[in-house]
Amino acid sequence: MCWRIESRAQDRTLIMVFNILHPCGVRVRFKAEDALRRPVCPRCRQPIQVSAWQKLCARVGGARSANVQSTGLRANVRSTASPDVVATLSRLARRAWTRGQSGHGSFLFRPSLLLPRDEASRNDAVRALYGYARSCADGLNIPYHVPLVSVTNCSDDAAGRFAVDEDGWTSIEISRDFLDTPRAVWLIMAHELCHHILEMAGLAGRHDRLANERQTDRLMFVCGFGQLAKDGYESTRQVQSAYVRSHLGYLTAAEHRAAFEWVIAARCANQLGGMEDLKPQSLGIADGFEIQSNETQALQKLALHIVDSSARQRLLQYYRGKHPHLSLVDLVQIIVDDYARDRS
Repeated sequence: MCWRIESRAQDRTLIMVFNILHPCGVRVRFKAEDALRRPVCPRCRQPIQVSAWQKLCARVGGARSANVQSTGLRANVRSTASPDVVATLSRLARRAWTRGQSGHGSFLFRPSLLLPRDEASRNDAVRALYGYARSCADGLNIPYHVPLVSVTNCSDDAAGRFAVDEDGWTSIEISRDFLDTPRAVWLIMAHELCHHILEMAGLAGRHDRLANERQTDRLMFVCGFGQLAKDGYESTRQVQSAYVRSHLGYLTAAEHRAAFEWVIAARCANQLGGMEDLKPQSLGIADGFEIQSNETQALQKLALHIVDSSARQRLLQYYRGKHPHLSLVDLVQIIVDDYARDRS
């Protein structure tokens, strides 16, 4: 699984990029609007020859963009998300969120580490992400084993990759091209660990790679990594003597905003923890979403750890006899804790 770098549309405005090989040997990328401003090569500072067709495309594209109204979400405006966004987020959130979540001070993860380039700091950062996801999405089977992070020359323009070797050991690979952009590194790590979570929860799509990558991007918002996704979505890095702007991931800018707003609105509507400093900016975007009762969620959590239904019933009967005054939610938690301890 790899995370590709793709140029995306923002709102409804098409972003057109030209990629031209200059006579001095440098391949230069620039947006179409810059084709009308006499672009120059960043190495030799000589003008770049822009064809008449490219200039025409730039003029037509610019005129079309100027007439398109922004579809960005505004404060206190009733907004809607696409059915695909709502369906995926609802399915993931119902599985991940529970009403008994204690959570952190805020649902959104805000890193305190600056991510130096040393290996130890990156591994500490990944451990922090796994721990945060375990608190904010405790309905999922968040792995306790944290993969090691390595820096590689990822192929096919991949920014990162979650990998499992033949012995079952997991790792997260980060392209060295992004090491100088901490916001991108945080986002890459969050995306790749969400691949791990989906695999462990049995939710990974194996037949449609693109759909699974888009689901992985949306899981970041459900696990509390929405701010990381927003901050790292667009990055600018130097490639040889040129600067390249990249959009990381598989969602458009509009889909990013919709996912962020839907998650905030859905958690506030269900009065979940960690939302004291967060208010929905788009009214109605999560209308109709409701998570299940604590008892139903507790039984689903037990089923994640113990697949056999008859075994679950025997355990529940046994633990009810030992702790007759405890609620079903507390009983399940004891069973899960004992089960995890016995397996470790």
